[in-house]
Amino acid sequence: MNALITASCDGDQLPKTMEVLSDMKSLGLRPNTITYSILLVACERKDDVEVGLMLLSHAKEDGVTPNLIMFKCIIGMCSRRYKKARTLDEHVLSFKLGRPQIESKWTSLALMVYREAIVAGTIPTVEVGSKVLGCLQLPYNADIRERLVENLGIR
Repeated sequence: MNALITASCDGDQLPKTMEVLSDMKSLGLRPNTITYSILLVACERKDDVEVGLMLLSHAKEDGVTPNLIMFKCIIGMCSRRYKKARTLDEHVLSFKLGRPQIESKWTSLALMVYREAIVAGTIPTVEVGSKVLGCLQLPYNADIRERLVENLGIR
């Protein structure tokens, strides 16, 4: 079934591939890490972050431990969406409560997935870390930057 899923993904048929996944499950076949990795690469190619997140959730429900490829795909899509949002002048940080907080949906999602990768024991590559950092618009003021890093709990 993974070969059929790969062929559908290579043929740019993500909706059809999702049907194959559903059929696979209804036949009692269990998707594995390879299955979900292939599907998430296809989602990244189509820049369909919503389907990607749904697949990541399904993988966990199916007992599949997400791997670096899966995390990399989601973070890559977040990075592209973040860059698009920045061209529209959407802000990443706010100081509404007197301390810096992340406002960007894509930055928050990239950080959440990055943390999830770390907790799962996956060692992110420099490329993945760079994409996550690219989703952060760190302030130039050193004091504010330090408070932000402290609030994110990444020390």
